[in-house]
Amino acid sequence: MVRSFLARASDDGIVLEGVFDDEGPLRWIFSEITDDSFKWRAVISSDNWKTENLIQEMFAWRQIDQTDKT
Repeated sequence: MVRSFLARASDDGIVLEGVFDDEGPLRWIFSEITDDSFKWRAVISSDNWKTENLIQEMFAWRQIDQTDKT
């Protein structure tokens, strides 16, 4: 499955927005972005973004390369 989103900058990161038949309006929010980590959330809304429901959240960290001794 391929999903098309419209991306925009936000105060805290990047927001991708799309509308899909199976879920309706959906946002993927990338925040707390650093050189080594970020937070990702997927939220949906059924009332034109007056409220939103968190459906998934992940925290990601860069893996340290143990072979790099410099």
